[in-house]
Amino acid sequence: MHRPRGGQDGDHRPVIVSTATARTRVPDADVCVVGAGPAGLALAARLSERGRSVLLLESGLDRPDLRTQRLNRGTVVGHPTWRLDRSRLRAVGGSGQVWGGWCRALDAEDLRPRAWLPGSGWPLSAADLDPYLAPARSLLGLPAEPPHLEPGVDDDAFATAAGMDVVGYEFSPLRHSVGSHALGARPADDGVVLLQGATVVAMEALGTRRRIDRLVVATADGAHLVVRPRLLVLATGGIENARLLLVAGLGNEHDLVGRYFMDHVHAHVGLLALDEDRSRSPLFAALRHDRRGGGAAWGPALAGSPATRRADRLLAAAFTLTAAPHTYGQPYLALPVRLRLLVDDVARRNALAGRTELVPADLHPHDRRVVRRLIRHHEELQRARFTRGRGRLGLTDAADVRALYVRGEQAPNPDSRVRLDRRRDAHGVPRASLDWQVTDVDRASVEGWVDHVAHAAADSPGIRLLRDPAWQRSIVGGPHHMGTTRMATDPRDGVVDADARVHTVDNLYVAGSSVFPTGGYTNPTLPLVMLALRLADHLADHYVGQPQG
Repeated sequence: MHRPRGGQDGDHRPVIVSTATARTRVPDADVCVVGAGPAGLALAARLSERGRSVLLLESGLDRPDLRTQRLNRGTVVGHPTWRLDRSRLRAVGGSGQVWGGWCRALDAEDLRPRAWLPGSGWPLSAADLDPYLAPARSLLGLPAEPPHLEPGVDDDAFATAAGMDVVGYEFSPLRHSVGSHALGARPADDGVVLLQGATVVAMEALGTRRRIDRLVVATADGAHLVVRPRLLVLATGGIENARLLLVAGLGNEHDLVGRYFMDHVHAHVGLLALDEDRSRSPLFAALRHDRRGGGAAWGPALAGSPATRRADRLLAAAFTLTAAPHTYGQPYLALPVRLRLLVDDVARRNALAGRTELVPADLHPHDRRVVRRLIRHHEELQRARFTRGRGRLGLTDAADVRALYVRGEQAPNPDSRVRLDRRRDAHGVPRASLDWQVTDVDRASVEGWVDHVAHAAADSPGIRLLRDPAWQRSIVGGPHHMGTTRMATDPRDGVVDADARVHTVDNLYVAGSSVFPTGGYTNPTLPLVMLALRLADHLADHYVGQPQG
C-alpha cells in the first residue's frame, strides 16, 4: 500500500488514496495529520516536499454526503449562527469546497499586542510568517505577485478622510476545488497516504499523558483501526480541533480549550449613494465591481488604517460595496439573521442531496408555503425600506445606490466558546455545542468605523450615506471558526505554543485558524495555510527522524 520512503528532501513518492476498512493496513509514517482541509493538505504537501512520509486521515470522501455530515451536528446557543453541520464539510478539501476564494494575508498590526485589548497579541510577528506567503499563494492557485491597485485608487481622498486604507482582496481560482488541486499529481504531494472514511473517535495518552500513544479510528464499514502516531497534527477546523481535545481531556489544564471562539462580524450597515461624477472615480468604480462573478481575480476594500485603529481603539474592519439589498436575487445578504440562516441551511441541504430548489421538496407542503411566504414578505419589506431611504436622501431613480457591507474583527472573549454537548454522534462521541457571543465591544467598533465613513461622506460632494439603525439584526458570521486552541507563549494564556504544539503534550500539534489569538478582518484561509507550511518546516527540521521517547 505504501512504498518505502526515501531519505532525502525532494524524493518523489506517489499519493496513495484508499477508503479505510477493517482490512486496511495502517502504514507507518513520520507524521499523522487528521483532517484533509486546506490546513491539512498544505501541511501534508510541504512535509512530503521535505521528504517526510505522511498519513492523512480524512473522515469524508471526495465529496460531502449526508451520512458523514451528520457527524458535524451540534448545538448552537448564544448569537444565532450557522448550523454546525452546514458551516463545515467532511470531505477532501474540507470547507474549502464551499469557500468563496477570498484571500488576503493578515496585516502586521493584527499580530501585535494592543494594550487596550485584553488577549491580543500573537507570539509571532509578520516577519515570522512572511517567508510562507509565496508558497501559500502557490498552493491556493494565486500568482506569484498580487495585482497592483488601479491608478488613483490607493490614494483616494475619501479613504484618507475616513481614516482608512484601500486594500486588495484576491480570489483563488481553486474555490470549491481545493482538495482536487492539492492532491493532484504534483511533486509537492508525493509520499502522502490518504485514508478516507477514517474518523478519529479517540486520542489516548497513556503513562505520563505527555504523548499521544494511540488513535482509535472508525472506518467506513463500521470497524475500528488503531494508529500509533509518532507526531500528530490536528487539522480538523476551529470547532472539531477543540472537540477532539475536550473529548480526550488533553491540553485543557487551564480551562482554555474551546474558549475564545471568534468569527468575523458580517452585516449590511447602510446604503451609500453616489452621483454620476463620483461613481466614475477609480475608487468607487473598483469598489462597485462584483468580485464574486465574471471570473474576477481581485477587488479592493476600505479597511481601517492601523493609525486610526490605535488612536480610536477600534477593532479591525473592512468595507465593501454590494448590490442594493432590495434587488431581486439579492435578498440573501439582507435577510434578518434567523431567516438568512434558514435559507442557507435549506440551500446547503439541497446541495448535499443534489437538488437546486430554494425550498426543499421534502418539507411538509405547509412548511414550504411558510418559508416561501417569509422570503417574499422580507423582499417586499426591503423594497419599501429602500424606496423610503432614497426619498430621505432626495435621490432620483438614476442615482447609483449600493449597500455598505462590513467584515469586522471580534475582541478575544473567553466566554465565547465550544463545549461538549450531552448528545452523541453515531460513533458515540459527544457532539459540540457552540456559544458564539457578539459583544458590545464588537458592535461599538463597527459603529465607530461607520461613524468615520459617515463623516467622510458628509465632507465629500457627491457621496451620501444612509445608515441602517437596525443593522445589528443582520449580524452573522463568516463562518470563520477561529481561536478555540489559541496560540500563546505562556500555557496559562493559550493551548498551543508559537510552534503550534499543545503545551502539555510533546507530540501533539494543531493546525488551522483555531490557533489564531485574534482574527483581524481577513478571511482566514491564506493565513492558516501560511501557518501550516511553517509548522511543516518546524516538524521536518526539529523532530522527524529523531528517536521517539
